[in-house]
Amino acid sequence: MTTDIIGVNAAPGAVTFIVITDAQGCDEQFSTMIEGQKFATPANVILVGAGPHPNQSIPHTKTGSGNHEITVCAETSNVCSEPTPVTL
Repeated sequence: MTTDIIGVNAAPGAVTFIVITDAQGCDEQFSTMIEGQKFATPANVILVGAGPHPNQSIPHTKTGSGNHEITVCAETSNVCSEPTPVTL
């Protein structure tokens, strides 16, 4: 199960993040919200074992540059990152 999502960062076309899981790991859909609007097709993330799992990524279709607030959510665990300001 996902217990936390941290280290959210973004670039044109992708949002990256770190997933922290319990001993069971996770197999669930993750989605990205930019300015409160879902942009990514949910990505299925399968992680084995406990611990931080860096370098997770979800594509997004947000166009335009500037400052945005991004939140990454694990759908089954109902865990979301803190809203994170990023510059695209």
